[in-house]
Amino acid sequence: MDLNSLRALLGLTDEDFLRCQDEERKYLSGLKQPPINDRLSICYIEILDELAECHADYDRAHSAVNSALTDIPCGNADKMHLALNEV
Repeated sequence: MDLNSLRALLGLTDEDFLRCQDEERKYLSGLKQPPINDRLSICYIEILDELAECHADYDRAHSAVNSALTDIPCGNADKMHLALNEV
């Protein structure tokens, strides 16, 4: 069976073929990226990882400051200032 016979049998027009081709192109183009829910989940996990890194940085800085101030008597602002500048 040739294309013209099939077209007549199914009642298809040239516009139907063009529309189907356009729909298929859109469908295949949509497959190039993961679904939106997957993309949002990936983005969320990446942000959580960044947040965890920020918390770790904060904890290290907090620990360093506390260690630097351990041997300084309370109320000695000059020594505190010098110790914090060394951290």
